Amino acid sequence: RAVLPGRDGLRLVHGEADLLPGFFVDRYGPGLTIQTLSEGMDARKEMLARALVKLTGATHVVCRDDASGRDFESLPREVRLLHGEGDARFSYHEGDNRFDVDLTGDMKTGAFLDQVDNHLRAGELGRGDALDCFSYHGGFALALAKHCTSVLAVEQDAKAAARAKANADANGRANVKVENANAFDVLRRFDQEGRRFDTIVLDPPGLAKRREGLATALRAYHELNLRALRCLKPDGLLVTCSCSGKLDREGFESMVLDAAVDAKRPVQILERRGAGLDHPVLAGLAETEYLKALYVRAL
Repeated sequence: RAVLPGRDGLRLVHGEADLLPGFFVDRYGPGLTIQTLSEGMDARKEMLARALVKLTGATHVVCRDDASGRDFESLPREVRLLHGEGDARFSYHEGDNRFDVDLTGDMKTGAFLDQVDNHLRAGELGRGDALDCFSYHGGFALALAKHCTSVLAVEQDAKAAARAKANADANGRANVKVENANAFDVLRRFDQEGRRFDTIVLDPPGLAKRREGLATALRAYHELNLRALRCLKPDGLLVTCSCSGKLDREGFESMVLDAAVDAKRPVQILERRGAGLDHPVLAGLAETEYLKALYVRAL
């Protein structure tokens, strides 16, 4: 993390990849969230919180032990403040954009910090009219706004959509419009209406949380990518992502290329990307390379 100077939103501890199985720590300015997914780390989280305060000077440490991964060890789910007083609301930055985060009420540990570098890269490459599907708090949308003429951010969760709009307003991104809607329905409608974009981002939640659900997830991923490719103008950019650990990089790329064939769109793969440097991959443990991102040019 020392190679990320000045970044105020990042992962400090990444579980198994940092040789601390079942323990995750994210930083948002002076606030930290911790997540424990094993019985051993769960029993030590109070001690770990004290150590983190001493090491980082954090004013708040929030326990975000409400993830489904705890169910495997029959651990109860909970969200509570381990250190500090009052609201655990903070701000952090992704490039020029500032984002507000509620460490006790937002999804996951507050934000999707593994995508920060991909947000910024999409902002560098995106042009024209852009569509950001599964926008959450607007990470991709606000990055795209810097060079794109217009950005439509689609988010199904009403609370997240409201936050995305607030983030766009706070950062002066007047060319960002937020629509509270289902991305599958929106893509289907745009495809049928013939509406076209220069840049499209697909960043759905994990659709394959269990291996037995992989076939169903692949059909859903295929549907999304097929519709997106049909909605791209010639030479348009598709940024397509998957955070499903049960879907490996080869399978994900194969699905995207199959969707391109079905859409009758020749494509160039511009970049193959994953999570940022603060989310390292442990060699030999495929699950730590869960995030896949393809930057594709549709000819």
